[in-house]
Amino acid sequence: KGLVPQLLLHISTYSALELLLKVVSEVEEAASLQEADFGWLYDIDLVSVLLGKLDKSLDSEVQANASVALVGFVSQSPMQWEGSAIASMPSRFVNDLMKAESVSVLLQHTLSGTDSSLEHGLTVLSALVKHCTGEARTAAEVAPVMGEVRGRMGDLVNVLRNPPKLDSVVNQAGPLDPPLGSSRIKVLEVFEGLLKMKNRECEDKMREMGAMPVVMDLFFKYEWHTFLHNLVQRLIEDMLQGGNEDLKRSLFTDGELLDRIISAHARNDEWVKEPKRSRLGYMGQLRNIANTIMAHSKQDGNEWMSEYISQPAWGHFLESELDPTNERYEKLQLGSVHNRPNTHQQEEDDDFTSPPATINPYDHFNFRAPDDDQEDLFDGDEGPDEYGDEKDYDDDEGEGGLLGTLMGGLKVDVPPGEGDAGGAEEDSKTPEALARERNQEGTLADSP
Repeated sequence: KGLVPQLLLHISTYSALELLLKVVSEVEEAASLQEADFGWLYDIDLVSVLLGKLDKSLDSEVQANASVALVGFVSQSPMQWEGSAIASMPSRFVNDLMKAESVSVLLQHTLSGTDSSLEHGLTVLSALVKHCTGEARTAAEVAPVMGEVRGRMGDLVNVLRNPPKLDSVVNQAGPLDPPLGSSRIKVLEVFEGLLKMKNRECEDKMREMGAMPVVMDLFFKYEWHTFLHNLVQRLIEDMLQGGNEDLKRSLFTDGELLDRIISAHARNDEWVKEPKRSRLGYMGQLRNIANTIMAHSKQDGNEWMSEYISQPAWGHFLESELDPTNERYEKLQLGSVHNRPNTHQQEEDDDFTSPPATINPYDHFNFRAPDDDQEDLFDGDEGPDEYGDEKDYDDDEGEGGLLGTLMGGLKVDVPPGEGDAGGAEEDSKTPEALARERNQEGTLADSP
């Protein structure tokens, strides 16, 4: 009983954090099996103590380890342990964290503190919202979380607009000033969780706070950030799959999605004209997004989308860009594409190339499979070598066959009687021929 308070005092030490999580895990399992009474641990109000460690006045290491502990409660929740004996029993610590007062304190420390408390608080919030998307949680259980997050939606969107100051980063694509940063990624992950829960009030608040224009600005600004592009693609897919038409319309009006897709392709066409340049990093995701838009426009209840996709510019994009790209992809899937006209198209096709179902390494060298007749291993490979000479590797009666060719035409002297026809061949040679061979062997033996 006296160990846990001491561990909390030394939470900045990782070993203390690790032991704390182990104690909590063991207590949760033992309590679920009613092996002992662990009310003393719950009386400590561990969640509130750890949330207090996110206070802006504390050291960043304390905040980081408190964040790890709170995320550990969520990730180690018995609800996540499939096949466990306690799989049906909700974690008491997670339940405490999902209370409205706990989420309020978390958001207060996160959005009103230092850059460090922002980063580590968003890590906890992202994990908590993701936990709420689980099927085991009812709408009533997640309602407090949704309500508190909705009340601070404007502050979350402001993190996207005005992130913590980060030093410029220079990579192969050039300088990034400022870099995207982990805080903005965490906010987008929170948005993804909210959209998956299809909470109409949260979605309306996102639209009201102008979230989508900011999200699209980030998508196109950071052209080589694949993690960001995949995350935004999932956000858009979740929006289109939802039932909030106002939010969907915001994607096309406020987010200017179709116009930006068209402009991005035009920019990419200019970009790849320069030598040694690959396609822009988001082109594959844009193709997926465009296909998703067209697929949803054909579903019942989405007739309103014709207002946007019927525009001439979008129709030209479908005809000149999307449909040809999809056609090439389908051919690649069937394995029927052999010629690639130019580097630009080759790079487009590379985005869609998937490995064949089976690969025979011998095919690359025109070899046969190892279990084929070894005498026919090089059948069909006759032709000029790199010097233009004709060499027949199947000629067993030539200068030693393949081995003789590799050894420069040398023969292996087989003593009479040890080969099938060694003695007969030796006897059939004239004395002059034998003398010449002995002389050659002596010369080779004396050479360095």
